Amino acid sequence: MSDVASPTGGSALKWTCDQDGDEMHLRLEGDIDENANLFEIKSVVSGRVRIDLGQVRRINSAGVRDWVNFIRELEPITESLALVDCSPAIVMQMNMIANFRGTAEVRSIYAPFACPACDHEQDGRIELTDAVVAALPDDLPTFQCDECGETLELDDIPERYFGFLRLYAANP
Repeated sequence: MSDVASPTGGSALKWTCDQDGDEMHLRLEGDIDENANLFEIKSVVSGRVRIDLGQVRRINSAGVRDWVNFIRELEPITESLALVDCSPAIVMQMNMIANFRGTAEVRSIYAPFACPACDHEQDGRIELTDAVVAALPDDLPTFQCDECGETLELDDIPERYFGFLRLYAANP
């Protein structure tokens, strides 16, 4: 399948879908809210699906409801589902809503970091390998500030931000 993209409409959510080897790569960008028509995406995905959530800015309560239903409806029509580059907005929802990810594997996330030297804020991408997951939240990956080069600090409480991993480990 070649690129398929969302229609331009009133929704603040845009999406593209393309084949990447044996995996379909779905990228979402913008806001998941009452205007996001997630179900139009369902007609173009199949097989092994990787959903890139790195550009999702926010998700409201209507969006959470639609997302949970969307994931539930994708599960029986796909071989596998993986969530990658989950933005802090998505991680927050995974921490609050137990079935937010459904049975999808969470492969990578972004975490908010801040520089204690210059107050610059930036997100750091964390690949959720078994070794990294076993070390979190006590042993965080380190990131350097793009502005001054100092070591960044997590801009959240580690146990809270990575809390979804405990639930993920209990319900693989």
